[in-house]
Amino acid sequence: MAKAPSKRGSAPGERRGGRQKGTPNAVTKAVAAKLEAIGCDPIVGMAKIAMGTLECTLCHGKGKHLDPSGTKHIACTSCKGSKRETVSLELQARMYAELATYVAPKRKATDFVEDDSATEERILDNPAEVARRIALILGLAIQAKKPKGD
Repeated sequence: MAKAPSKRGSAPGERRGGRQKGTPNAVTKAVAAKLEAIGCDPIVGMAKIAMGTLECTLCHGKGKHLDPSGTKHIACTSCKGSKRETVSLELQARMYAELATYVAPKRKATDFVEDDSATEERILDNPAEVARRIALILGLAIQAKKPKGD
């Protein structure tokens, strides 16, 4: 007499026990707790870099610091008195692109036919391309703000 197959294991797609979907693991929880303990919010940091509002790390946003002899205050040699870190346009664009992934869905490559012709065009929106486009837009915005003669 043949044995009936045993009903062991889970069916496809069925979950039995374990961590619930979306629950952070122990390492993720530990890292989050350490960041919170030192008052570090990575999202706020990325946003400040993207917007160019990150406080200068040398003068701590004061615009000046002690000279090497420690006798008098001089304009900050890092931020040149602006009180803000100098951030490249490329880094700002990368931060905007990274932050965008938290508020907008990632787009996938799309095929489409133009004017009923057989021509197909592939649009690839990868992070590097998004950063390039944002840098272009920011560059135009920065140029528009510059006073004449610069």
